[in-house]
Amino acid sequence: GQVMSKPKVLFLYTELAEYFLACLEALEKQKIEIHVVRWPVNKEAPFEFRNLDAVSFYNRDETNDAELIELYNRIKPAITLTSGWVDKGYMAVCELAKKEAKSVLLFDNHWRGTLRQRIGVLMSSRLVEKRFNKCWIPGNAQREFAYRLGFDNKDISTGFYCADINRFSSIYNTERTAIPKVLFFVGRYLDFKGIFDLWTAFSELHA
Repeated sequence: GQVMSKPKVLFLYTELAEYFLACLEALEKQKIEIHVVRWPVNKEAPFEFRNLDAVSFYNRDETNDAELIELYNRIKPAITLTSGWVDKGYMAVCELAKKEAKSVLLFDNHWRGTLRQRIGVLMSSRLVEKRFNKCWIPGNAQREFAYRLGFDNKDISTGFYCADINRFSSIYNTERTAIPKVLFFVGRYLDFKGIFDLWTAFSELHA
């Protein structure tokens, strides 16, 4: 019989994170061919990332815009998922992807109604319409932004962010008899990550 080829997925990503690699590992098990273009590691989160055998990685800083188009044409993915809209080379690929297959915008921006955001939406909404069929966001905090960019409710999916469950549950299961009841922060030491919210909650629990 005829051998069916694997469906192909292309991620055009910014800086990778450990939880994203956990998602890719889960995706590998679905027998999907995965390609990931990535920006260099963020200096604020200078982790060493493991390579995954079934995932092809490409460094954005070693791949110019013309080479990105060549890569897309060589892969011909069924779906292209793109992190944000700041990379012009990524945007050129997305225009092709929307015409030929499926193009999905990934973002985690909250709508705050600032002047900068309002101007940005005025400038970006038509460009977004040209490049994306759908968007995938973490949750309702991003939904208002998605509406303002022109996405219909039927074209918005939530649940984009997740955790590396296997990693943390395995540590807990090994060490839980020795772990006191504590609040444990995993993240970058930046105000908007909620460190002070955690600090306040910890103080209130003690009180």
